[in-house]
Formats: sequence, C-alpha cells, structure tokens
Amino acid sequence: YFYELINDYINSLKDIFSKRDGHEFKEEIDEFELCHSNLLEKSSGADTVLNFDSHLTDLIEKSLYFTEVIEFNARENETIPNIEWGEEGYARILVGGHGIERGYTVEGLIVSYMSRNPSLSIDTSMQRARFFGYHKDYTDLIRIFVTVNNNELYQDCFITEINMRKSIKDHLNNNKSLKSWPRFFL
Repeated sequence: YFYELINDYINSLKDIFSKRDGHEFKEEIDEFELCHSNLLEKSSGADTVLNFDSHLTDLIEKSLYFTEVIEFNARENETIPNIEWGEEGYARILVGGHGIERGYTVEGLIVSYMSRNPSLSIDTSMQRARFFGYHKDYTDLIRIFVTVNNNELYQDCFITEINMRKSIKDHLNNNKSLKSWPRFFL
C-alpha cells in the first residue's frame, strides 16, 4: 500500500513540476518552502543551505527523477533486498515491514515515518526506534514522524530511562555496588 502511495505521489510531483504553472505547482512550492524554512530555523549549518529560489526548485524537480523507492519486505519465497549503500544513488525511500523494523542499519538515514502501532513487547518497539541512533554529524537534519500511540510509548520509555538512570546514580552515590541495586519494575 505505502509503496504504491509513495510512487504515485512522486509521479504526481513530476507531472506538477514539469508543467510549472497553476495552483497545484504553487501549493507544492509553498510546502517545499515551508520545509526549507523549518530546516534553516533548526540547522546549525544554515549558512551551507541553498537559498530557496528557481535554482533550488530545479534541483527539487531533478531529485524526483533520481529518488529510488524500494519495497523492503520479505514475502513468501522472497528475501529482503540487499542494498549496496556505496553504489551510485541520490536518495532512496525504503518501504518495509518486519525486515526493516528491527536491527537493520540504513546508512545516511535522515527521515523516518513509523506508521505501525507499537508492539506489545517493549523490546520490539525499542528495536524499531534504532533510527534515533548515531547521527551526531547531522542531528539537526533528522526528522521522525510517528503515530500518536508510538509518540506516547517513546515518551514513556524516555521517562523510564531517566528514572532508571537516576536510581542507578543515587545507588552508586551511596557507595553501593550495582549487584545490590534493586530491580526496577514499572
């Protein structure tokens, strides 16, 4: 479903940009400009970001033709595709389920959309959240979109993490060993 939805959207953008006239084009440009402003606002490298002008609009259109959408699922008798990250490629949109949700590393990941509901197992939900990982050099570019349920779950996990770390720190500050730290149940 999402694979077709994304491909259809990219194709509609190609069509809209190729005409460069009318209300639809203006709406899309306004949306891109809003995203661009948001990026500038939150970026530590704002001085390296291109100005929003006709040149950037041309680059956006060009990028639509160089963005690869990959269905990343293991279905009956199929395996998860092997992607050579070092190969030529402008951008990739991975659409996947179980194969991508736990333990798969996506080099250069910048945007994540998590439409699935949280798992009943906290461990599984935490594995799904690995996209929060190690992106120190470009943290200000990362965007994560989750459902309300996932947002609430990750907020709860964050609070639990803070409480657990405080409990350990307090325990160690009282010169007690970690072996004697009481179990932490919620």
